[in-house]
Amino acid sequence: MSYTRLHTRTKTFWYRRAVPPRLRGHLRPVEGFPDNPMRSEFTVNLGTADPREANRRAARIDERVQAALAEAEAKLAKPVIHDGGIVVETPEPPQPILPRTAFAALERWEGAAIERAETEVFNAAGALNRFSDDAVRRADLIYQLEQRAGPDWWAKIDGFDTALVDALRSEGIGATASHPTLPRLRTAFAVHWSRVLRAREQMEGGRWEWGGNDDDDARAQQKQVEPGPPLPAGVRKPKTLEAVLASYLSDAAPRIDPATLAETERVFRLFIEYVGPGKLAHTVDAETIREFRDEMLNLPARLTNAERAMSLASLIKQSKAKPPKERRTRKTVGKYLDFLSAVFGDALAFDTVATNPVSKAKFKPDRKPQPRSRLPFDQSDLETIFSSPLFVGCAGITRHHLPGEFV
Repeated sequence: MSYTRLHTRTKTFWYRRAVPPRLRGHLRPVEGFPDNPMRSEFTVNLGTADPREANRRAARIDERVQAALAEAEAKLAKPVIHDGGIVVETPEPPQPILPRTAFAALERWEGAAIERAETEVFNAAGALNRFSDDAVRRADLIYQLEQRAGPDWWAKIDGFDTALVDALRSEGIGATASHPTLPRLRTAFAVHWSRVLRAREQMEGGRWEWGGNDDDDARAQQKQVEPGPPLPAGVRKPKTLEAVLASYLSDAAPRIDPATLAETERVFRLFIEYVGPGKLAHTVDAETIREFRDEMLNLPARLTNAERAMSLASLIKQSKAKPPKERRTRKTVGKYLDFLSAVFGDALAFDTVATNPVSKAKFKPDRKPQPRSRLPFDQSDLETIFSSPLFVGCAGITRHHLPGEFV
């Protein structure tokens, strides 16, 4: 059956059927599933590893699901009697949402969610188990939110759109799961949601500064510099590289292709791994970017599965000890620099850095001497050319190659 799939962890078959966006919010309760009119999909463990038995069980479940979907469809097209006859009622158009209002609401939701987590964890009794089932599920969810692999990455996260709608509604935005703005908000919400989960991870792991985080720090982990050297001219809002990246992903989500945004995040996180966590963006100079650039050039062009699991430091060390047969090209690394430049350029616009350090670290264009296309004419060549009939007299305008009196 098309709605069954084998789960790689449980080794059992699951039933999964997505709910069309237009029907979300109009579903009646379905036996065997929690009541959730805003659900984006029906998912349940079929409890068997036998594909035939799984199909039989899924078919019985799908009958109930299909009936609920059909009723929701009928509800949206319910006939309404008017004086002029029977007219099919069409759903009212969704209320427009201003972009700034929506993204500001997600920012507020993140801050409120972190505050709730602080209160809950701070008042929790006993030691927290960082390896509990909830912690493991949270780590998996963080990975999915930060990787965002594939064009429909959000559909692979159970209840993603429902969580997004709930976040907007909690901040006074009356969105529904079928609202046309949701696709433009998904990447930004994934960034905010992952920050909330990572903050809780730090709280439970004992790495959270209780009472030492102001609103900006709680939302984007933007820790200010300890009293020390004065900030460079032009820097008014110092932030860590992690906070700069988070700000860029949130700002750029509405206007940049998701695949490009995901690649930018991947490369910038690679740079953060290279320089170390918590580094302030304005302390990164062109020399650091050049060192990172040169290290990237020495890495293998294609990584094996074992190399993908290695840390960047280990991969660099291995590449130096045993240089790869095929290394990454200047074109590939040049794209990395373009991604870094985009993030630092955004930070420059917000007075987080004084200059864009990538601008002085990009590859210079090759200026190889161009070979001469032909040798110059010598005296003999010139005499041969100008003594031809074309110059001394030819047979006619269409027969200039034959001697004659026509000049």
